[in-house]
Amino acid sequence: LAVYGDSLARGIFFDTVELFNTSTSAMQPASPPQHPGHAANYSSNCTLIERRPPLRRPKCGAFAFDASGHGTVHAAVLAATPSDAWPASSDLRLSFRLKTHTWEPEFDRPWLASLRHARRLPDVLLLSCGIWDMQYPPENDPSQGAAAFVTALRRFLVALDGAMRGSAQSRRWRRPRIFWLSVTAVADAKLPAWKRPRMSAAFARQYNALAAPELKRAGIEVVDTFSSGVERPDLSIDGVHFAGALSRRHARLFWEAVCAARPQEQQRADEASRAASGIIH
Repeated sequence: LAVYGDSLARGIFFDTVELFNTSTSAMQPASPPQHPGHAANYSSNCTLIERRPPLRRPKCGAFAFDASGHGTVHAAVLAATPSDAWPASSDLRLSFRLKTHTWEPEFDRPWLASLRHARRLPDVLLLSCGIWDMQYPPENDPSQGAAAFVTALRRFLVALDGAMRGSAQSRRWRRPRIFWLSVTAVADAKLPAWKRPRMSAAFARQYNALAAPELKRAGIEVVDTFSSGVERPDLSIDGVHFAGALSRRHARLFWEAVCAARPQEQQRADEASRAASGIIH
């Protein structure tokens, strides 16, 4: 699993780490979960510190975990090459790389290059973006945010497809199954005052609606975290993040989607079933 996304995807990532370790607690009761989702100490096990706009303050940009033979997840020991993010062996690797704005060449291009030159592609790729575009719209004008977001999304998806094709063609890897977390259901009343003119659940709904056809065209499956979040704004801790039970529910939605049949495979199975029943002649 490779995650390339914002703090919402980071929550899914650490909830997954917790899930893997908790599931083996019966065999190893002395092994506590590595990270409790959004409440994690994000300075622990960080593999990359970087400075990102607009504030350029130090921020952790990457994590990586491996599963040992008995199932527990532990911090990975990485080589000093970007392609090491997804090992060539069959070992389980969980990696997170921070993505803030939907198209940010300074950071997207190196990540896409690492994808193109990776020794293998991840089996599953989870993407998440949009909330930073909403918070920092062009010219600080919220009315420009949605149009700028969908334009940026198109650019990123074209670049991602190119990187995937280049890696798959040169190394004959199967294209990963790709998912995208819907833009979170902003809890308007929980936002600090300076964010309220810029961010809202209504904006998030608009961003998601604009993204849907672009993602469908790119063959990317959407994990809908918006619907459950918009029902419980009281559970948001800061207007954007939903910690605890709702975060774990979102992680479960993601893994249920991963475990479900691919849409194309499900369609073929349904057609075969109807044909066997004599509905298709």
